[in-house]
Amino acid sequence: MFGIKKLILISAMVLLLASAIMQVYVMYTMSTSQEYVVTTGTNVVTTPGTDAAAYWKDNSWLMIAPSAGSLITMSLVGFLFVMT
Repeated sequence: MFGIKKLILISAMVLLLASAIMQVYVMYTMSTSQEYVVTTGTNVVTTPGTDAAAYWKDNSWLMIAPSAGSLITMSLVGFLFVMT
């Protein structure tokens, strides 16, 4: 019913969808922020009522996870092409 190629393709699509959803969430969070904290000459975006450094330190996975998901997806699709 499910071959290895179909399983790889489905997992790649799920990872790509999850990465896109996380990227949309990050962009939404940044676009709705109203406060800026200036540290060492750079603007750090924060959401209203939170400290910018603490927010991005606690939620750093929101920046790393979509990139990692995209890299894993590209690896899976590349592996799929090598298999065929």
